[in-house]
Amino acid sequence: MKTRRRRSDETSRISNALLFSRLRGEVEERTKEEVLTSLEEEDSALPCYASLSRN
Repeated sequence: MKTRRRRSDETSRISNALLFSRLRGEVEERTKEEVLTSLEEEDSALPCYASLSRN
């Protein structure tokens, strides 16, 4: 059950990142890989949160 919630949270983060980047007008095409990279960079900037999100 916990895995399903985590997967859903990750999907939400990706969807939100795509949505907000479009709203800011930054993107014509932004791949899922680019979004994941930027999310990983955010996670690495917040080590406590990053370690929690991977459990």
